Amino acid sequence: MASTRKWAATITVSLFTFISPVSSSMIAPALSNIAREFNLNPDSGEVPLAMSVFILGFAVGPLFIGPLSELFGRRIVLQISNMFYFVFNLACGFATNSGQLIA
Repeated sequence: MASTRKWAATITVSLFTFISPVSSSMIAPALSNIAREFNLNPDSGEVPLAMSVFILGFAVGPLFIGPLSELFGRRIVLQISNMFYFVFNLACGFATNSGQLIA
């Protein structure tokens, strides 16, 4: 019973760790469609900025989240981080202009 619970926890955390890089990789092939939908000029720098902001958060986030998990525990920090990830990705899906998408 304990072994099953440990494996379930391991698989769950592994899937959390897997989805972040996958979602950052999914935006790259869609950049031309995003530029077309939001009427962005590819030479303006806004198109790569849409992807770069996500990658920047993906790179800088652990610098702040790592110490927080030592202070408050891994479970609560993981749950709150995943909630922020969900909210920001949901907001990205409902963005109506380039500013909302980049923010």
